[in-house]
Amino acid sequence: MSITNETKPEFNFDQMMEKAKAIQEKMRWAQKDLESLQITGAAGGGLVQIIMNGQRKVVKIIIDNSVYQEPKEVLTDLVIAAFNDALNKVDTTVQTRIMTIAKDMGLPSDGDSEVTQV
Repeated sequence: MSITNETKPEFNFDQMMEKAKAIQEKMRWAQKDLESLQITGAAGGGLVQIIMNGQRKVVKIIIDNSVYQEPKEVLTDLVIAAFNDALNKVDTTVQTRIMTIAKDMGLPSDGDSEVTQV
């Protein structure tokens, strides 16, 4: 068994603080980006549409007039389906954007086990 004398990189506090500030700025930008994001979920071939932003808030609901001729239960089912469609699309989009930001910053994403050195 041999012992090697490997040199470890020095800890640089200033560099770490700069990286932390960069991460904070990217996260602030991402938050604003998610606020402006608009994703549409639909049901009934587009007869009911729910528009949601990236923060999972409903921005608009569009219901085709023909749906009002249907029983109340049909309208309820279509609204629920459109809402769930929008929610799934938002979650997928947000997850993809977060993984992209993490990867750009050299952080582990999507199950990566090691951090990339920047």
